[in-house]
Amino acid sequence: MEIDPKERDPFILLSTIGKKGPSSFVFSPIYERKILVEDLKKFREFLGLTTREFAAVFEFSQTSLNAFEKGRSSGKDILKRLEILLNFPLVSLDLLFVNSGHLVYEKWINVIEKVKERIKKQDSPPRSLRL
Repeated sequence: MEIDPKERDPFILLSTIGKKGPSSFVFSPIYERKILVEDLKKFREFLGLTTREFAAVFEFSQTSLNAFEKGRSSGKDILKRLEILLNFPLVSLDLLFVNSGHLVYEKWINVIEKVKERIKKQDSPPRSLRL
């Protein structure tokens, strides 16, 4: 039994896994990640944060963040998390509230306002950095 590649019904897809076994499938992403080092720098600079502040607020390792920005690391984990922060600004906002103690109050307010701007622009396609 073959499944149409355009099939979207999760019950049909799951029932197929049960019949063929999970090891017989190769899963591939629906879309390609196209987030680059420049996207990280652009986002960080847009928010007006140093690498130390950005790492603390968004829960990255500062060492990994610096290595990634300087091209000394592939930063796959950073890219995955950055993709979430860029595509879902509410996640960024939540982390800003959770980790508010890492920023001076005035800077924290400024960053909150910038993230809120991104939320308002969220009607545009994901990952667009219209700064």
